[in-house]
Amino acid sequence: TDVQNFFYALRMPLGFESFVFLEGVDLEHVRRLLESSGHSCADWAEGADVLGCRCLPMGFSWAPLLAQSVLEHVVKEAGLAGECELVHGCGQVALRRWATMCYLDDFTVLVRRASRAAARHDASQLLDRVKAELQRRGLASHKDQIGEEIEALGVVLDCTREGLLLRPAPGKFQAVISATKEVLRRKSVDGRTLQTIVGHWAWWLQLRRPLYSVLQEVYPLIVQHGCHGRVVLPPAARRELRQLIALAPCVRCRLDLPVSQRVHMVDAGPRMGAVVACRLSERPVHSEDVGLPPRARWQLAVQRPWLRPAHNNIQEAKTVLWAVERCVRAGERSAICVIYTDSLVVKGAFDKGRSSSRGLNRMCRRHAALCAAFGLRVVLRYVASAANWADGPSRGLRYPCVAPETCAKAATKAAARPPPGRPPGLWPGLADLP
Repeated sequence: TDVQNFFYALRMPLGFESFVFLEGVDLEHVRRLLESSGHSCADWAEGADVLGCRCLPMGFSWAPLLAQSVLEHVVKEAGLAGECELVHGCGQVALRRWATMCYLDDFTVLVRRASRAAARHDASQLLDRVKAELQRRGLASHKDQIGEEIEALGVVLDCTREGLLLRPAPGKFQAVISATKEVLRRKSVDGRTLQTIVGHWAWWLQLRRPLYSVLQEVYPLIVQHGCHGRVVLPPAARRELRQLIALAPCVRCRLDLPVSQRVHMVDAGPRMGAVVACRLSERPVHSEDVGLPPRARWQLAVQRPWLRPAHNNIQEAKTVLWAVERCVRAGERSAICVIYTDSLVVKGAFDKGRSSSRGLNRMCRRHAALCAAFGLRVVLRYVASAANWADGPSRGLRYPCVAPETCAKAATKAAARPPPGRPPGLWPGLADLP
């Protein structure tokens, strides 16, 4: 369901309107506009010089968070909190009985039962509870949908097949593909049109984030030309738009992928890279359930010397790709693979899907190819270098361990770290003040 006119229906609490005054507005001009449209200005305050808002303005920077928090509170008051909550951008659902998702003014409840009739009945009851709570608070709802296939936010949640599948809404997605083809047929394109098309692609690429790496030349082109004038697309940008069209069938996401029992840890040393692996005794239900196994359970899986010098970030990314390729060779298909790394740069780039660095984005594209071809989703976890069992093999040792020089470096950093509760550089006498 969708909360009708949510932002306009949310009235500011008394005293809060002082935070959303509009400066530089000609109040006499506003009065004339209101009177010309038939609104009464009899209660207009004499001598007023500032215009404030009583409802939640959509352009206010805190408006999305406030609206989201209000809807989550309403759902909690309706008694639907605590079972399972879907967070926007999360790639996996540990569904037991039902799951709820709040996104600004949209509310979705996902119910799993033994039969379709029972699922429909329970979904209708849960939805009615939320609608009743909204109505009690003076909020109306509309656009209700109940079924095995529902559309929200331009995305279709398909429960008719085996599993839970998110895919773009066919009509809207086909319109963007057609608009992209039309842009490719022209020699130049309006800057705002190019921004709009790439913006629509960016929304749906969230379903498979690694595909963001396709866009390398288009983004700088948009930043350079903005919304004004005509843009002549260079061959590299045209090639990226064609690749998006070709990869359109891969823009989808399964929410119930199983978690692989194989866990990997990677590291890149000065002369070689290494991957250590561990097989869990039980298959985890959710990727968050995967802890850090003890050292005794890890085994050396890959150890390769560098053929040519490269930046450390590129080498760290290559070790992650080695771990993904090892999962593929082991027969992992349509699964979530958990990999530990001590490089926050690589973790950030792979989690985002792309990088502004050309060399690192090339690694992201290789990662996208593996994920799209074999239906994998890679979850990167950060581990400190002093607890990375691939550190020793990346420096030439033949068993999982942390190299002595890494331990010494970590001890030196720990000794130089200021004591807790006292910021670095603080004058000693200030710490004793009450």
